[in-house]
Amino acid sequence: MANLHVDTQLLAYAYNADISCTQQSGDIVISSVAAKEFLLAYKVNSAQDLYYLPAQIGLNWRLSANAFSFGIMRDHPFSKHYTDQRIIDIQTANVCYIEYGSLAFSMAINNKSIDLFRSATSHLPKHTRRLVKSKFEFLCDNKIECKALNDPTVELAINIMRDFLKHYQPKKNFRNTLNDILILSAAAADGALLQTNDTLLDELSNLHTPHHKFSSANSIFLDYTNSEPANQKENNGSKGYVNKPTFIYKRDIS
Repeated sequence: MANLHVDTQLLAYAYNADISCTQQSGDIVISSVAAKEFLLAYKVNSAQDLYYLPAQIGLNWRLSANAFSFGIMRDHPFSKHYTDQRIIDIQTANVCYIEYGSLAFSMAINNKSIDLFRSATSHLPKHTRRLVKSKFEFLCDNKIECKALNDPTVELAINIMRDFLKHYQPKKNFRNTLNDILILSAAAADGALLQTNDTLLDELSNLHTPHHKFSSANSIFLDYTNSEPANQKENNGSKGYVNKPTFIYKRDIS
């Protein structure tokens, strides 16, 4: 069975209802964007995040691993320069975003780096700190796999966004619309099944039609499992997409 991607709303529902996230075969997967939404990492109406996780690779990590690893309490967030950064340039909307920590969040969740996460969030208000720690432990306890954004996902997302803007108005917070599109694109690029109860995600799927769509247990399932995963497509210069958009990594940790 293919991977099952779930969106942020379903993840939050499972957490609040204390429901175990399991399926008979295959993995339960979330994109790093859904993980960051679930873990309250995005700061509302701001280009900065509420906190940053250091990426567990590269020279900065090796030099500072002891400080990062043992749950040291901090009164300020880690610098964004310790994490990976990706520029998402949406030329059709004349906006540009930096996505911080996609790789760092996926590594922390998949490696169950609770001490690192505790250090990175120790400056937050007590209630918020306890909440995000509980949510992080929920992801670890349920063995949910987190996938970082990759090139095919971002390419597809920008193409979907281009088509979306021809037919729809984005949410008041444009970043929320972008996040929804990135979550959809991650599942499609992975050749996976996406479970959602988000009506916008359902509408967005009309712009990148799944092979099959069905409803069950108050959820919508968007089936991309018959698609060849985008990261396995032959690299022919445009990576299988028309009108390749502008996107680059601003800085990987090295």
